[in-house]
Amino acid sequence: MNQRGGTGILGLLAVFAATAIVLTVVMLFATGVAQRTLIPRLQQRAANAVSAPVSAPAPEAAVAPLFDTGAVAVDSLRIVRRQLSLEEGRIAAQTAALRELLDQWAARRAEADAETAQRIASLAKVYSNMKPEAAARVMVRLDDEVFEQVFRQLDKRQAGKVLALIDPERVARMTRRVASAAVSARVGDGGQEAR
Repeated sequence: MNQRGGTGILGLLAVFAATAIVLTVVMLFATGVAQRTLIPRLQQRAANAVSAPVSAPAPEAAVAPLFDTGAVAVDSLRIVRRQLSLEEGRIAAQTAALRELLDQWAARRAEADAETAQRIASLAKVYSNMKPEAAARVMVRLDDEVFEQVFRQLDKRQAGKVLALIDPERVARMTRRVASAAVSARVGDGGQEAR
């Protein structure tokens, strides 16, 4: 039982020491000290070791650490860079897929808008050919948006005759909407109003 307690404490000390080493290496890279000071020194030592003549190892070399913390940190950075590169690629692929979906949606929306405009033009043509009383009876049942779109495309004489047969309040409301849209369009074209 005594040995277990001792082993547990030694194990905790080993874990603590390893954690301290890892944190130290991370902090050196985070602050830039490793890039400015340690890595150039390690590169110089490696260059000196390669160019130095082979001789018997010095007694202090036998006590060298089992692993080079600088090399471990460099390998860790390479792994992180690879992971970042993979994530950037994944994000770029998702962005491209989203752009493609948006382009498809915009194309479908344009097709739907063109089809709606064609239908409104057909309705306006039909209403222009109807007697004003009949056209007014039908148009009074349209919602405001469709009424406005059809009204804009009606023959001007027919539009005047139809409007004379519709509720004056609705005609006034629709006239305000059409006028407001016309003013907005002129302001959007550079603020120049026709006189």
